Amino acid sequence: MEYLISDADRLILREVAKKQLEMANQPSNQARIQQWYRDNALQGETPMVHLELWTFAQEISA
Repeated sequence: MEYLISDADRLILREVAKKQLEMANQPSNQARIQQWYRDNALQGETPMVHLELWTFAQEISA
């Protein structure tokens, strides 16, 4: 399957990807990654919790 992406859209996607990479490489996110590794190895100081509200928002909205 071939996708046709315009040059303008390609530029937008590259800029978004660049921003995402910058955020992922921030020290705070690197520390969070290490926390998850420790948690998964049962060596964490506090339990890590990942909550995705958008997956069940209709169930908790009044």
